[in-house]
Amino acid sequence: RLMLTYADGIRQFVHYFVTPPAAEQVRRFGAFSAAKQWFTDPSDPFGRTFSFMPYHFSTQSLVLQHPATWMPGLSDEMGAGPNLAMAVKNLGQPDRQQIKMLEQYVDHALWGRLQKPDYGVRASLFYYDPTEFPHYYTIHSGWDKARSETTWRSFNYPHQAAIYWCLYRLARDHQGLVIAHPWSWYLRQAYQTALAMGTHAGPPPGGLQQFGQMVADVYLRILEDCKREGWTKEANALEGYERIRAEHFRSLRYPYGSEMPWDSTGQEEVYLLCRHFGFMDKAQITVDAVLAYDPTVPNWGYNGSARRYWDEAVNQTEWPDIMRLLHHYGGTINAIPLLTAYRDLPDDFYLLRVGYGGTLGALTDINTEGFGSQCFEPDPAIMRFDPYVGDYGIEFYGFAYNTGAYLVHHPEFGWLGFGCNVRLQAGQISMTPCDAFRSRLYIAPFGLYLTLDAGTFQRAIIDLTHKTVRLVLSPRTTATPSALLRIEVARSQAGHHTFTVTSPVPTVRGAYAIPLSNRATTILLH
Repeated sequence: RLMLTYADGIRQFVHYFVTPPAAEQVRRFGAFSAAKQWFTDPSDPFGRTFSFMPYHFSTQSLVLQHPATWMPGLSDEMGAGPNLAMAVKNLGQPDRQQIKMLEQYVDHALWGRLQKPDYGVRASLFYYDPTEFPHYYTIHSGWDKARSETTWRSFNYPHQAAIYWCLYRLARDHQGLVIAHPWSWYLRQAYQTALAMGTHAGPPPGGLQQFGQMVADVYLRILEDCKREGWTKEANALEGYERIRAEHFRSLRYPYGSEMPWDSTGQEEVYLLCRHFGFMDKAQITVDAVLAYDPTVPNWGYNGSARRYWDEAVNQTEWPDIMRLLHHYGGTINAIPLLTAYRDLPDDFYLLRVGYGGTLGALTDINTEGFGSQCFEPDPAIMRFDPYVGDYGIEFYGFAYNTGAYLVHHPEFGWLGFGCNVRLQAGQISMTPCDAFRSRLYIAPFGLYLTLDAGTFQRAIIDLTHKTVRLVLSPRTTATPSALLRIEVARSQAGHHTFTVTSPVPTVRGAYAIPLSNRATTILLH
C-alpha cells in the first residue's frame, strides 16, 4: 500500500501487487503444473490417466473426486482448464516435455474417452456410483454415470477444440515439438470439435449455444487457419455455423447474456463473432456492457477485474458464500473484447487501461511456487487466494490470448509502454517487450499490430517521421528456424496506410517467413 500526500494535504492510497517478470511467472506456472498437476495413475477407474488435473494447494494434492463432478472430470471450465492452460502456455513458451504431456493427454484421456468417436464431448469422465466402486469414494454425492456421459452442454466443446488448435499451431509453425500426429490431424480435430458443438447441443441457436461461450473465440482462429490451409469446404461449413449463431446475437437487443442471468462471461465470443460478421452495433453494445462492470481503479485487485460473485457457492470450493471474487477468469476474457476494440480504435486510451489491467491480473493469482489460484477472496475475514485451482485455466487462456506490448502516446503523459520499456533517442522510439510471450507488438500511432506465429521480438525501433519500424528478432532455435510475421493495421486507419516488409521475403499462409540466424535478425517495415 502506497500513500501519496499532495500539496493541498489530500492523501491517496494506491494498492499494488508485485509479481516476478511476466515470462518468469508463466514459466513457474508451467513448471508447477507439470510437476504437481500431472496425473499418471494407470489404475484410475475413470480413464483420466495422462492429464493435468485440478489441484488443492492447502492439502498439496490433486482433486480426484468432488461433489462438483465437473471439477475432477476433465470437462467443463474447471476440469478442462488445467489442460487448456498448459496448451496455451506452450503456444507462447514452448517446452518439449510439456508438449509431450499434452500429446499424451490427447491420445489417452481426450480422444476416445472424454470425446466420443462422433466428436461429442462428455460432461465428465468422473462420476459417482458407490455400487460400482464401493471402496473408492470419500464423497457422498455427484453426477451418476448417465449424466456424466451426456454431450449436450455446449460449454464443454471450446476448451478441447482450443487444445487441438494449439497443438496444430505448434506442429505447423515449429519443428520437432509435436510428433504424435501430423499438423493436419490436430487441425481437423479442432474443426470437428467446433462443429460438433452444434450437432450435440441441438440445432443453433438452441440449447446453451444461444449464449456466448467461454473460449469459443478460438473457433474464429480455427476458421482462419482452415482458410489459410486451403480447406475451403471446412471453412465454409464452420463459418456458416458461426454465422447462424452471430445472426441470433444480432437479433437480440442485449446479445451478451449467458446461461446465468448474473453471469459476466461469454462476452468475448459475442463481441468477436459480431465483429467478424460486421454487426458492429451489437459488438459495441457488448463492449459497453463490459465497461459497465469492469473498472480501472488504483487497486491491484479491482483494476480490470470484472464483477464476479457466485463461483465459490456453485463450485463448492472453500467457502459456501456469495462474495466478490477478484481476478477471476471473467477479468481476462472480458479483456479480449476491450483490447481488440482498442486496437481498432487506438485513441480510446481507457479501453487499453482496463483491458491491460484485466490481463495482468491473472499473474497475481500465480503464487511463488507456480500454483495458479482461481481468484483472490477480498472478504475482510478471508483476504487470501483461493486454494483451489478452480477455473484458473480459463483465466490463463484469456491472459495468453491478450498478453503483448503496447506503445502509445498520451496527450498528457507522453510516451507510455504497456508490457514494454520505452526509450526516446535521436528522434526515434525504442520499445523492448517485457510481456510473457514477446510475440505481439501494438504501435498505437500507426494503429499497427505485429504478431509472430513463430519466433519472438527483442526490440522495435519506430521512426515516426519516415513511418518505418525496424524489428529485431531473437536468434533461431532448433524448433524455430524461421519467424512467421503477420501485419495488421487498425480498422480505423486501414484506409490511410499499410505496412510491408522492405526486403524480399516469402509468405507462408499469409505470414512473412523470415529466416533466423544464430544472431538477432533485423528487418525493416515501411
